Amino acid sequence: MTIHQALESVPRKQYMAESHFQLLKYADELQSITAKKSASGRLKQADLDVGKM
Repeated sequence: MTIHQALESVPRKQYMAESHFQLLKYADELQSITAKKSASGRLKQADLDVGKM
């Protein structure tokens, strides 16, 4: 199960807790991803123009 699938499978009230759990669980693999890169990916996924920010 991917992080995205895990987050989609929990009730909305548990989303933040599951998000933190997944980040801790995969911390070693996510070490090279910066906050800017992560946020940029989420903005693009939401069809927002990252270049205007």
